[in-house]
Amino acid sequence: HSGSWACRTAPRACTASADAARERVPASDVIGLGASVVVWAAGLYSSRRRYTVAIAHLPDSWLSHPEIGPAYREARPWGRRELVEWIRRLPPYLAGDALFLSALVAVDVLFVLQLSACVAFAALNSFWILEADRRRLVEFMERYELSPLRPSRLLLAWYVASRFAASLGFVAFALFSVRIVFALA
Repeated sequence: HSGSWACRTAPRACTASADAARERVPASDVIGLGASVVVWAAGLYSSRRRYTVAIAHLPDSWLSHPEIGPAYREARPWGRRELVEWIRRLPPYLAGDALFLSALVAVDVLFVLQLSACVAFAALNSFWILEADRRRLVEFMERYELSPLRPSRLLLAWYVASRFAASLGFVAFALFSVRIVFALA
């Protein structure tokens, strides 16, 4: 650590230590970590943007409903409070992904299989999220006696793709974080 007492008194040792750490961590893992953050952020942004577009395309029967119409007409993407609350819920999921992926990295499974596990895990996670969203929507339509939604195929594809991108970025972030930790250990 560059701010430590040892680095202030023996800067060559710290430079050598930093150089050794850089040599142990493959550049591809650092690039993968950065790319996973970009994919994760793009998936989240796209998902929130899709939400706004979907609300704009709700049927009149939904928007004119006395109990829910005003809430949909005033709907907006997440604010700072919603984002902070969402971030607070992430650590257990990240820890679970990291634990699973640590096992793959520890036994030195081929990198392509580690990536394949990320894709499979992201696909399963996306499926679980989409299925939970579908169940909530059905319950919501039944509770308020709303007409069924018939979103366009493009909107449905956007929904699935944005969820998958966010899940893949999240799981890949866990993978590359684990790979970097193992390289430094």
